[in-house]
Amino acid sequence: MGMAESIDRLVGAPVLVFGSPPPGGRDLDLLARPDEERVLAEWLAGQGFLERGGEWVRFRECRVASLDLAPLSTWGLPEAAASALFEEARAIPGFERLVRPAPRHLLLILARRLAEGDGRMPYKHRKRIADALAEDPSAWEGARASAPEWRASRALASLDRAYHSGGGASRLARASALAEWPFGQGRTRRRALVRGWQAARRADRRRHGQLITFSGLDGAGKSSQAEALRETLEQLGWETTMQWVRLEWTTLWENRWLGVIGWPALALRMERGLVQG
Repeated sequence: MGMAESIDRLVGAPVLVFGSPPPGGRDLDLLARPDEERVLAEWLAGQGFLERGGEWVRFRECRVASLDLAPLSTWGLPEAAASALFEEARAIPGFERLVRPAPRHLLLILARRLAEGDGRMPYKHRKRIADALAEDPSAWEGARASAPEWRASRALASLDRAYHSGGGASRLARASALAEWPFGQGRTRRRALVRGWQAARRADRRRHGQLITFSGLDGAGKSSQAEALRETLEQLGWETTMQWVRLEWTTLWENRWLGVIGWPALALRMERGLVQG
């Protein structure tokens, strides 16, 4: 039984899948009310998952299982908006308790995620928007009507522009969108905008990737370890690219600059008969 099926049987009330719904998603992004959130947190801990910032992860046999569990309170929605989110949720085929957002709510959720991210709109989000509009052509109008309650009017406008232009959201647009929620918490508009700009800047910095290298003898297990790491990172939501490079001593000798740098080691290997001159 998969994790989604286990959770569906475990909870006693609807839990919202605000990411890609099963079985298509690589992991689960769940929004739960207090009772369900408590049950899920206890169950995940008992299953060996570790939690950090709402993300639950379990590593086992070079594989990873992950789940994002967001308590409803962290979304800061008024009671009426929170109730509507669950009351209008749509069923996911094959599940009784796991549900997905109504089209207008999906647009608001994706608007917030665009503002909180690095400004790029991935293909899967564009497809989810297109599917939502096909399901409910009036979704944009419904989302705009609810945006003030969600404090997401600017975020929704950015999503609208990004979707129809085929581009993304600028740092200024994201900062303005992020300032909407802090402003509602009592901060001045100027201070909220500064904090939004800082958050957008941090998100842009996270865009730059990292290089991880494996080296070793033939048959040492580099390919297996690299493939396991790739699957793990993608399961955690990272985009990955694998590049294989074979560096031979003969290539080193023929390359002028590498030959200059590496000639002492190469000479020693030649002296020991490991490389033919």
